[in-house]
Amino acid sequence: AMLEQFHKHSFAMATSSKEVQSYAKYVVESVDEVIDYIKKFNKNQ
Repeated sequence: AMLEQFHKHSFAMATSSKEVQSYAKYVVESVDEVIDYIKKFNKNQ
């Protein structure tokens, strides 16, 4: 979690907050999709 916060901080320094927010939202949504995919894959095994 500490590393994640560091990345967010350095990312915020380099870009506008609106870009950071959309990037963070994209990452969170992608992670949710991956988790859903893994759950479905495990059920099918």
